[in-house]
Amino acid sequence: MIRRDSIRRFLIVALLAICAILLVLILFYEDQPTPVELIDDVVMDADVELKSFNYTETVDGVEQWTLTGESAAHDYKQDLTHINQVRMQLYDQKDLGDVVLTADQGTALVSDQQVNVSGNVVITSDNGYTLLTEQASYYGSRSQSGVIESPVAVTIRSDQLDLHGTGLLFDVGLRTMQLNSHVSATFYPEAKKEQP
Repeated sequence: MIRRDSIRRFLIVALLAICAILLVLILFYEDQPTPVELIDDVVMDADVELKSFNYTETVDGVEQWTLTGESAAHDYKQDLTHINQVRMQLYDQKDLGDVVLTADQGTALVSDQQVNVSGNVVITSDNGYTLLTEQASYYGSRSQSGVIESPVAVTIRSDQLDLHGTGLLFDVGLRTMQLNSHVSATFYPEAKKEQP
């Protein structure tokens, strides 16, 4: 008799233990999102982040310009890429040589060949000109080699010239530059010597 009671108690305890385990598994399973929910979340919020960014625009196999950055994030909804530490190089602009633009950050709408940059914007050319500003935009589809615009204060320097103004329109292909207001210039008859 004692043996039957022991077996019954063992079976009841075993049954209760199995029920408890099943209950825990059911509760744990309910808290986990289903694979379909995970996929939906990824698709809905999928923005790509890159540790480095490199894009080159080519026409008939010839490189026109390259856009790089230390890191980037792409927003699919707006088709816009946010870039940190921007470097853009416009290749072989005749007597200007290569034109290089650097900035702290920027956005690129590559489908429209548009790049907007801000923060310590520096534009240099191989022939010795440097342009400094805090904000600029490049429009590659305008003019032959694109247009660079800035609505804010701009300083242009060379060995013999310091030019200041507000509102820049620089047609890279035509090599023409326009400052809209507050223009002042200092011309040096001899090339300035670099300070040690």
